[in-house]
Amino acid sequence: MPTTYVPDEHTLVRYVKPRLWFTDPETGLHGVFPEAFSLRETSGHKEAFLSAAWLNIHDGDRNAQIAAVKAEFRAAMDVKKSAAFALGLVSEIKDECEKFGVKPRVSHEPDAPLESHVAVRRYRDEPLDLLEGLAKNAWSELKLSFHG
Repeated sequence: MPTTYVPDEHTLVRYVKPRLWFTDPETGLHGVFPEAFSLRETSGHKEAFLSAAWLNIHDGDRNAQIAAVKAEFRAAMDVKKSAAFALGLVSEIKDECEKFGVKPRVSHEPDAPLESHVAVRRYRDEPLDLLEGLAKNAWSELKLSFHG
């Protein structure tokens, strides 16, 4: 089966644990800490790719697509009410990574029940400046878990 790459103009969704997002006390705006884009470490090894979901694979308007992705995440894992979902355009994610010599590929890799699962491959989670750029410039839209 050929690899399906996510188009640059499409949006990815990443689950953000409650401790990895914040609300700015002055503006009330939500943000994501850079660590939300770190590769997980298990048994002393880092993940081979960054996991996310492909928003545009779902039918309907943007709100329906977000609801569908949230439902997939809830079917796949224990989604905390205080968690959030970061949304980012593939082109912006690639642009931030390329500033640090990283040229990621975003491939659709369904993993039931998360049929919209994508893998951001050829990705690295250092230096911290890279993660900060992703948090501020690429994955900057945040949807709270308990809304919808």
